[in-house]
Amino acid sequence: MVIVKEYDSLSLVPDVVFQNLIPKESFYFSRSFLAAFEEYNTLIKNSYFIVEHNNEPVAIAILQQLQVSLENAATQLSSQARLAKGIHCVLTGRTAQIAVCGSIFLSGDYGIYIKEGVNKELVYAAVATYLKKSAIAQRASVLFFKDFNVSQKAHTSVLVTNKFTAFQVEPNMVLKIDPTWKTVSDYKAHLKSKYRVKVNRADSLSDSLTIKSFNAVDIITHKDRLQQLMANITDRAVVSTIDLNIDTYTALKVAFPDKVVFNGYFHNDELLGFATGFIDQDQLDAHFIGMDYGKNKQFGLYPRILNDYVSAAIRLRVSYLNLGRTSSEIKSTLGAIPVPLHCYVRHKRTFANTIFRPFVGQLRSTSFKQHNPFKDA
Repeated sequence: MVIVKEYDSLSLVPDVVFQNLIPKESFYFSRSFLAAFEEYNTLIKNSYFIVEHNNEPVAIAILQQLQVSLENAATQLSSQARLAKGIHCVLTGRTAQIAVCGSIFLSGDYGIYIKEGVNKELVYAAVATYLKKSAIAQRASVLFFKDFNVSQKAHTSVLVTNKFTAFQVEPNMVLKIDPTWKTVSDYKAHLKSKYRVKVNRADSLSDSLTIKSFNAVDIITHKDRLQQLMANITDRAVVSTIDLNIDTYTALKVAFPDKVVFNGYFHNDELLGFATGFIDQDQLDAHFIGMDYGKNKQFGLYPRILNDYVSAAIRLRVSYLNLGRTSSEIKSTLGAIPVPLHCYVRHKRTFANTIFRPFVGQLRSTSFKQHNPFKDA
C-alpha cells in the first residue's frame, strides 16, 4: 500500500527518512542543503511529501509555494509566450500563487528523490494525486512539476493522466570536460581559431580584475553588495518570483565548504560581480551570478565568469559542467550543448485547465544558434 505523508517544515520530517532514504553522498537532497534554502527564504512556504510503501519511506517530494508576477512580460516575451501570458492573466490575474514540485532556485530535477528499485510511475502518480487534493492546491492557482530530461519522460508521462500538460523550457547548457584537458591551455588548444580568440579576448579585457574565492565570512562581509548585484540580474527576469537570500550561501558554505564555489570579482576594492556553483559528484553546476551591468562591457564580466566556470571544471577534474539555461548561444561558443528539459503544469480548476492546456502545450523553448567551437577530431 502506498501512502503520502505531508510535513510543513523540514524540522518535522523524521530523521529516519534521511537515514533510510537519502544516500550519504547526496548533496541536493541532504537535510543541510534543504535546510539552508528553507531557513533563509521565508517568502516561500516549503512542504515535504514522504511517499511510503508498506510503511517504509521510498521517496521524498519537495514542494514550494510562492507568488509570481508577470509585470515584465509584455515587452520581453516571445509571441508564443505572450499568448500563454494572456491566457494566464485571464485565468489568474497579473500575479498568481503557484506550487512547484522542485526548486525555483535550481535548474534540474530536484523535486523528487526516489529510492533505487522503486516504481517511479507509482511515486509520481501518488504525489500528483495527493497534491491535487491537498491544502496546497486550494491556495495555489497553478501546479508545477519542473525540469525533467528526455530519459525521464517514460516515467513522468503518468502525470498527464492527472491532467497535467507537458511543455518545453529552456535547456541546460552542458559542457563535457575532455579528460585530456589538464589545464585551460589544453582546452583552448582544442578550440577553432575564432573561438579561441574570443575566449582570450574576454580574459584580456578582464585582466585588471581580481578574483577572490569567498568563504562564509567573506559572504557575510559583502552581503548587501552581493544581494544588490544579484537583483541586477533577477530584476530583468520575465517572470518575477523571489530573489535568493544571500544568507543561503553562507549556510551552505559552512555546511559544504568543499562543494560550494563562490567567487567575487573586484576592480581595485569595488566588488563588481560574483559567481557561484555547486560540485555534485562528477559535475560542476553553475548557480546564481550577479554583476554591475554598468561595468559589464568595460571589463567583460559575463564572458570572464563563463570562462572561469570552464577553468574551475577542468581544475576540479569533473566530467561535466552545467552552465544552466540562460544565454544559450554564448554558452555554446564555449562548447556547451543543450540538454532538453520539460515541465508539467495544470490549473487547479477543471474548466480553467481545459482552456489552459492547449495553449501551454504550444510552448517551445527559444531557438538559438548552436555553435561548434571545437576542431574536428
